[in-house]
Amino acid sequence: MILQDYKKAVTRLFYDMINADGVIEDEEIGILENLKSKYGILTEDIARAHQITTSEAIGILKKWQSNEEKTLEFKGSKYTASNAFADIDAISGCDNDKDINEAKLLAALHLCLLTDNEGQSAYDAIPIKYRENKLRFSKREVIYLSSHYDEKIDADIKRSKKLIEFALAIYGYDFIYLPDVIDFLSKKAEDKLLKPILMFSKPLYLKEGDDANKFVEDIQAITTESFTEDFVKDAGLPMDLKPCLLVKLKTSTIHEKDEKGDWHPVKYSDFIALPIKDSVEHTARLLPDNILWFAKEVTTSVRRQLNEKLYCKGIHQTLIDYTVDKAVNESIDKIIIKKWGHNRSSFGIKFEGLRNPFQKLQPKDLHLFLLILLLSISTRSKGMPMSVNASVKAIFAFLYERYPDPYDALASHISNIRTALEETLSIRDMELFSPLDNEGYYRVTINPNMVYIQEERDIAPVPILEWIKDKRITVGNRIKDLTEVLKEFER
Repeated sequence: MILQDYKKAVTRLFYDMINADGVIEDEEIGILENLKSKYGILTEDIARAHQITTSEAIGILKKWQSNEEKTLEFKGSKYTASNAFADIDAISGCDNDKDINEAKLLAALHLCLLTDNEGQSAYDAIPIKYRENKLRFSKREVIYLSSHYDEKIDADIKRSKKLIEFALAIYGYDFIYLPDVIDFLSKKAEDKLLKPILMFSKPLYLKEGDDANKFVEDIQAITTESFTEDFVKDAGLPMDLKPCLLVKLKTSTIHEKDEKGDWHPVKYSDFIALPIKDSVEHTARLLPDNILWFAKEVTTSVRRQLNEKLYCKGIHQTLIDYTVDKAVNESIDKIIIKKWGHNRSSFGIKFEGLRNPFQKLQPKDLHLFLLILLLSISTRSKGMPMSVNASVKAIFAFLYERYPDPYDALASHISNIRTALEETLSIRDMELFSPLDNEGYYRVTINPNMVYIQEERDIAPVPILEWIKDKRITVGNRIKDLTEVLKEFER
């Protein structure tokens, strides 16, 4: 990372803290001017800060902190995560009255930056940026998510759900366990109480004469795991989401360029995910306890009766929109990389769930895409380095023996891949599945659980995480496991 990244992150968080309580105090402006001078923040740093969300800024500061000791240029300087945190805290406290939104931002930043005695993250909190499209999430909800069913944690939730609900209700939060919400909405539909709303607000989904049983069937097909997988995919997270509690911090409006190069404001939801540690109840108390630490006093609101009343905002509407959206619109459920081909059958990628799912690619382009994907599987890996790397060449030689050098005309082949994918994918899907260049690397943010490899016509596709397990490649004079070589890119 470079100093420019640090400056735009702290600038974003300075401005977020000033705006958190909706009042801009004279003292805050004075402090901000002093901080701009202290950190050497220029006009271009401010412009860059408006192009990232709060969660991205937190993520940059978290990454910066993990590399502070390794970056000799800034070691022992003022450019540290702890200095930034102290100054952000100073902004919130300058009027001697910390607002709940100021305390919430500080609590989230504290949970993401706090380390243990060995310098490791104490909570493994994950900042998440989520583009607001059809789904809207409430700031008062704490949602349990997991990419895989965990019997132990599920039993813990069922056993202590009342305690979790009451612990969060004190601070004005609703605890959301999706199976309960799905059951509630199913009963509302079965009782015919939901049908008039669906017919009025979702005319393309439920037409006159249609029975509400369609909604019951569709929503009962949703699980915590399937909802989580879609959330992870839309958020551009390249990994499984371990059992965690998802909390929305705020909404960020940033400026992005459209296809014509014009700037437009775009809204994103900023979340943090708190991995379950010890127990769900213990994890549920982390954010509100930290908020109370910074705010000292919290005024709570009355907890909603989610299992008795139908609310037009929050998780009820989120799940209704999600159910209808899945039934009406195209959604990529699985990606199959077809590594074989002949005169009548092309190499390519199949995006299951789209009306026209198959996109053919030239063999080298396809195998280059697969190479970048393999080097992007881990969240700790930056992807495929643009500069020549012997291990990268060894992996590619294994993948595509006929033309084993991935660096020959690399930029041209990347362009071919992007052009081909544009014929099949939407703009949003292109952001997730097309190779992106970042800090000297090519990377894709596909969730690896979605990806399958098919090597021959009569052999069923295999999950990519299974496919790589027994593969061995030659690097220099040594034969290594492919998984071992891939882990080298996590360092």
